[in-house]
Amino acid sequence: MTVAADPAVHHDPPAGPELRRVLMRRLIAPLIGLLLFSVAVSLWLAARYVNAVYDRELYDDASAIAAVMAGVQEDDLRLQVERFAEITYDEVDNIVYAVSIGNADYGPDSVAPAPPNAVRFRRGLIYDLTADDGRMRAVELSVPRVRDGRQVTVHLARTTRRRLSTLEELAAVFVVPQLALLAIAIVVVSGGLGHLVRPLAIVEAQLQNESLAPVRLPREPMPREVAALVGAVNGLVSRLQEVLRRERKFTADAAHQLRTPMTALRLQLDDARQQFTDEAVLAVFARLAATVDRAIRVTEQLLALARVEQADGPAPRESLDLVALAREIGADWVPQAMRAGLDLEFEPATDELNIDGDRQLLGEALSNLIDNAIKYAGKGRGRRVLVSLAFDDDGAVLSVEDDGPGVPESEIGRLAERFYRGDRKDTPGTGLGLALVKEVAQNHGGRLELAHASGRRGLRASLHLPVPAKAA
Repeated sequence: MTVAADPAVHHDPPAGPELRRVLMRRLIAPLIGLLLFSVAVSLWLAARYVNAVYDRELYDDASAIAAVMAGVQEDDLRLQVERFAEITYDEVDNIVYAVSIGNADYGPDSVAPAPPNAVRFRRGLIYDLTADDGRMRAVELSVPRVRDGRQVTVHLARTTRRRLSTLEELAAVFVVPQLALLAIAIVVVSGGLGHLVRPLAIVEAQLQNESLAPVRLPREPMPREVAALVGAVNGLVSRLQEVLRRERKFTADAAHQLRTPMTALRLQLDDARQQFTDEAVLAVFARLAATVDRAIRVTEQLLALARVEQADGPAPRESLDLVALAREIGADWVPQAMRAGLDLEFEPATDELNIDGDRQLLGEALSNLIDNAIKYAGKGRGRRVLVSLAFDDDGAVLSVEDDGPGVPESEIGRLAERFYRGDRKDTPGTGLGLALVKEVAQNHGGRLELAHASGRRGLRASLHLPVPAKAA
């Protein structure tokens, strides 16, 4: 498992839904509701219109039959009824009718009379029927005969297939444009919301960067609320920068003031030790000297950290050969590695690699990595510390790994925290080395990555650095 060093241990608040989705729901849901209401009203009006048209047509047909039957001679009544079958034929609907004059039934079909709840339509009654062909719409109309005053009653019923087909066509005319309008509205609203929340995404991306640089937005006009938010964030960043600047200045000043007396104390201990020959006293002096050396190392690393942190922006750039720098720093650590019984090896993937960086800071970072590896590699024949230089998609990877006992999985992510030493407090060290390396990496636009070494023994610390295009 590989864990990028991240000293900032914090707890994010529980994440809710994306702002864009929330706004989409709050805008689109009422829009859909309004559309459904509009569709329902449109279908209701269309149904009223279609029913009115077909009811009028049904009534007109019944009225025409009644008018003819009211004036025809007695001998022609039955013949005239049969002729109406041709007039009332329809390719879609099934039409049935029945004619009666007084108590005489002239057929030709049987149609149920109007129920009590029938709706009056002009001089007739409109009502619904259920027959073998399905639902039917019927009309009942009575008029007096001209010749003898008897009542001519016409029952005319027609299936509703044609009127339903007409209603479906009207529904398509009403609904399809509104659905298209809804789709267009969703696209427009989604695009508008995307444009609205894009500045927030920019703010988030810039705030996730560990740099405390002010948030910069595109020059295009932004909503007032977003601009106010960015202004407030930048104000907070400015205050944090000032607090950190004072803290770093205090740390640097304190370390600088401590370094001189600590160095003087170390020299005085050396002079005092020359005055004694007793082994017990010399052992005490040795422990005191080791303690002072650790204090001096802490002050030196605090000064180095302050130098990196106080730099405004990236480190001053100069073209340098990373391979040559690694060889030079590695050579300085060979004597200490030999005293520890270790083999210090260097395996570069190339003979020369020019990058832009700060030689002093990069050298300090590599020295800290080698120092850590030597301390924790253990002792004994066959132990080694490997310095390697390779490439990945991001650029150059300068790695230092040891084959010591390694670090528990739970501690890898915290190794770059300042003064964090885990359960290795019995090993000399300050807990600042990897923190310094991480700061140097970030100052150069790179990162520090910590992982188990090959075979999951030991620790591999990798310094990822960008490489200029011409050198890649």
